[in-house]
Amino acid sequence: MRLVRTGKFSSLMSSIFVWVTEEKLRSACNILFLLVFIAIINHYVSCGWYLLGSQVSGDHSWVDFFEVDVNRTLFYTYTTSLHWSLTQFTPASMEITPRSGAERVYAVCTLLFAMVVFSSFVSSITSSMTQIRQHQSEMEQSQRELRSFFSHKKVSVELCQRIWMHLRQSQWSSRKTMHENQLKILARLPDSLKSKLRDELFSPILTKAPVIQWISNGNVHGMSALCSQAVTEVTVVSKEELFVAGMV
Repeated sequence: MRLVRTGKFSSLMSSIFVWVTEEKLRSACNILFLLVFIAIINHYVSCGWYLLGSQVSGDHSWVDFFEVDVNRTLFYTYTTSLHWSLTQFTPASMEITPRSGAERVYAVCTLLFAMVVFSSFVSSITSSMTQIRQHQSEMEQSQRELRSFFSHKKVSVELCQRIWMHLRQSQWSSRKTMHENQLKILARLPDSLKSKLRDELFSPILTKAPVIQWISNGNVHGMSALCSQAVTEVTVVSKEELFVAGMV
């Protein structure tokens, strides 16, 4: 049952990633997910370690030898087992050691498993941090090039400020709007799915106009064709001209 819950948790985290669009937040969520995943694994390993030690009486088990159960609370016993488990996944150490052959085999198997899990964990965190730095580096590089261009071409200060403010809101902002035509992967969708997607994107907006609402009520296919073929997304920032004189 607990394994099923763990699987559901993993599915929940994956669905959350779909809705997280900011790269920095996605990387942070990915690191958090990895930490939770490591904690869950260590929980099961520590429970198995305590179960193995509690099956044998006398000094042949780590539980009795280190007197973990003697006048100790359940919380202390659990955290001791969890501490031992975490030391197998990290370069840390503690005073608890195996006291029997079965415990030694369990410890060796845990170490082999931890080598794979921990190396993957470190690799994933490194990859996430690299993505954050790369994204920040690309933005800083474009800003340096723009400042150099302004200086070399002797662009007026007023125009520089207007261009800079526009780019900061439209290109460098983490909240910039993403359009359908900017996602190349969507171009590979079949026409039926593209049509459904555009219907869901544009119909709620278009039907706010009474005329379009009347058309959609009487001609569903016509409304679908309107969304699929006659609508284009354009984002304008504050104080940007929507229409320019002489171009309409």
